[in-house]
Amino acid sequence: MGRHARTGPDGVERLSLAARAGVVAAACVVLLGAAALVAPDATVARLPWAAERVCPPERVSVVVEPELYDIARAALAAVDGAKLPAGGCVRVALTGQEGAETVAGSQILPPDRAPQIWVPDSPVWAGEATRWRTEPAGRFAASPVVVTTSRRAATALGWTRRRPTWDQVLRGPRPMAVPDVQEQADSLSALLALWQTLGKGPRADAAIVNIVLAADRGQVPAATEALAAARSGSVNAPVVPVTEQAVARLNAASPVPKLAAIYPREGSPLLTYPVLRVSTVTETPRRRAAVRAVLERLGAPATVALARQRGFRGPGNEPATGQGIYDGPITPLPAPAPGEVAAMTERLAKLSRPSRILTVLDVSTSMRAALDDGLRRLDLAANAARVGMDLLPDSAAIGVWIFARHLRGDQDWRELAPIRALGAADARGTSQRALLSRLNTGIDRYVTGGGTGLYDVTIAAFRAMHRSYDPGAQNAIILMTDGANSDPGGATLERVVAEIRRLNAGRAKVAIYLAGLGPEADYPAMRRIAAASGGWTYRIDNARQGQTALLDGLRRSRHLTGG
Repeated sequence: MGRHARTGPDGVERLSLAARAGVVAAACVVLLGAAALVAPDATVARLPWAAERVCPPERVSVVVEPELYDIARAALAAVDGAKLPAGGCVRVALTGQEGAETVAGSQILPPDRAPQIWVPDSPVWAGEATRWRTEPAGRFAASPVVVTTSRRAATALGWTRRRPTWDQVLRGPRPMAVPDVQEQADSLSALLALWQTLGKGPRADAAIVNIVLAADRGQVPAATEALAAARSGSVNAPVVPVTEQAVARLNAASPVPKLAAIYPREGSPLLTYPVLRVSTVTETPRRRAAVRAVLERLGAPATVALARQRGFRGPGNEPATGQGIYDGPITPLPAPAPGEVAAMTERLAKLSRPSRILTVLDVSTSMRAALDDGLRRLDLAANAARVGMDLLPDSAAIGVWIFARHLRGDQDWRELAPIRALGAADARGTSQRALLSRLNTGIDRYVTGGGTGLYDVTIAAFRAMHRSYDPGAQNAIILMTDGANSDPGGATLERVVAEIRRLNAGRAKVAIYLAGLGPEADYPAMRRIAAASGGWTYRIDNARQGQTALLDGLRRSRHLTGG
């Protein structure tokens, strides 16, 4: 995600949705200009040297997923050029195009330039093409979403003897390559399957966050690298979510097929390749007759048989043929509700936005006290900051403040590191990630007496974040403290809440997530501060609770949960 180019399961590099939208727009200008230079068939027929009047073509535009193109071309050859009862002949204009790219085109082209027939891999795409009026007209084929790896790897993992669960596959001992989940229906379906089978709750949300962030950090291979390793037969090959048909197609293209399709125990999401009729009010009776002829051919038994020979299942989930796939019935995983798909897509879009976080650590003397499990409060805060930093990619920007009452004269805070991308380097060439790691390791040397200046530092942090607000990022403050405000000459709680609301009144929103370490923290005050900003409060009494709070805070900071 976030890249201008990506590579699909077939090894072909493709543009991201945003980049493709620009390409589509530019292509439209070229095509519209070129159209004026090409004489229509009817005009050519009237030229004096034309031997005879050709059959007037009735053009039917058909857009299918790229993996369906060869099948559709072979099937529609029988109807291309066929004469219509009311005169004229069918002229099929076939295009292979991914659903995301078709949606991008629908947002740019006028509705009268829409295809008459569209076959995406999932009905989800139809809901995205809001400017088109689509109606279901059948199903072309089906293909379950599976996980593939090398046959040797599947055997070594024991998956050929006992089918794994989605959780065991996607969070198991092998890294999972994550293709573009915002634009690839099979990848999105795999994450939805994990989310469904884990119960759709906080644990499921945390699993999705971890998988996507691991991909962003480069801790898992790209899909092309993973497929190359699997097709080489490596026993250590990663796993990749793909369709069953993709496994059959890739094996058919190899001298020695080495891929295995893994069908998780709970069932597989099913890509249904719906045939959608895209209609307009300006269609003539002859155009409608031509469209009917093409639709009948797409649904003909011969077309279904051809698709099944190429690794697709039939419209009724009839088994496909091909190497490395199962030729019997499979259990379709219940389809998520449309609202759940939309919510997951929105979550992934938010997750792809970079984080911009100011971490604020209490360094008052009481932070040296131990929690219930014996770990010092200060060490847990430093460890949490370090783990959070390790979870985020180089594009995430993080800064660190420390605070205690009168830390610098009358000021209750001090900046240890400005907010900077983790992959960026300072003037000495030290990366922000390395600098923060060093600071967290040595945070003990900053501990001082004087109590907790909680309210003043909260106002200062909010003002600093709003001054440098990044509208393209998730802007948040993470504050960890073990006490209550003990600066009687400083700001009051009412002033803190009022200032947060004033600063967040516009379009720029900064949320604060407060972690109280131990029983002495002022949880009622912290909850009021968090609620005013749209953030959250956590009570942490041991390291396990700290880890849970960290992951939950990451989800909430990106609005990935409604709780």
